[in-house]
Amino acid sequence: MMYHTLLVPLDGSAYSERALPMAMGLARHLKARVVLMRAAGALVLPGVDATEAQVLAVREARTYLEALASGMSGQGLNIETAVPFGDAAEEILVALEVVRRNPLPVMLIRPTQPPVEGG
Repeated sequence: MMYHTLLVPLDGSAYSERALPMAMGLARHLKARVVLMRAAGALVLPGVDATEAQVLAVREARTYLEALASGMSGQGLNIETAVPFGDAAEEILVALEVVRRNPLPVMLIRPTQPPVEGG
């Protein structure tokens, strides 16, 4: 079975972005679409407008992903972005549950090198 969509979760770090070259190469080979995803969460302090903080977090995540997608646009790939609102760890746990229950094939790729300090 072929992969039609590659989901690439990112956290904004250079470490997470190391998955991009492999994902792009695989997407070209499979002629699959790529969905760049970053969960947007906002720590809301007392007295701060929660809605405004959420909107800002989503806007920042969307801007980050759109910049990445724009930088890859000349590669002939179908690249989309997704910004779910919520705690990144909880979003990842939801994704793991989807993997467990999904009848379709799922490939997870782990990094082969440790993160770089400060990255």
